[in-house]
Amino acid sequence: MNKALLNNTQIDRRLFNCVTEIRDVCGYELALTNNAEKTIKNGNTQLKWAILSGAPATVFTNESCWIQQITTENWETEIVEIINGIADLSPKYDTLDNISRYVRASYSIKIDRVMLDECGNLKLKISGTNDMDTKFYMFFDKDDNIVMKEHIIPRNYK
Repeated sequence: MNKALLNNTQIDRRLFNCVTEIRDVCGYELALTNNAEKTIKNGNTQLKWAILSGAPATVFTNESCWIQQITTENWETEIVEIINGIADLSPKYDTLDNISRYVRASYSIKIDRVMLDECGNLKLKISGTNDMDTKFYMFFDKDDNIVMKEHIIPRNYK
């Protein structure tokens, strides 16, 4: 391994592993087949469950023997329809590197206490550090409905 990389204080010889597995749809990966309807349903289910739970949403397969059996027409249909099937959730597309960096930043900062001051302003007691903006959600009751509000924790919040 590159010595400069090993001596990098930002890495500090630690690895961060980030993976989302939705196991009870078709195993831990997208079991691609020539049955486009089944593959689309499985892909949409896996991605929707991840998105709705707030986890990084990815589908993958490591089985090249499955992919090479799929016709070009089915492959293109499956990919397009899986993407179309989650459009109503307004997914944010990004690279796995950036997604993993965000998850690590979220993991590295902890909200220890949430308070409202006398004016109703949100006050946080936070430990740890984040090297990029992260967010959290507050849920509260408003007119007998559950309302979700997103809040940003700025980079290097103290």
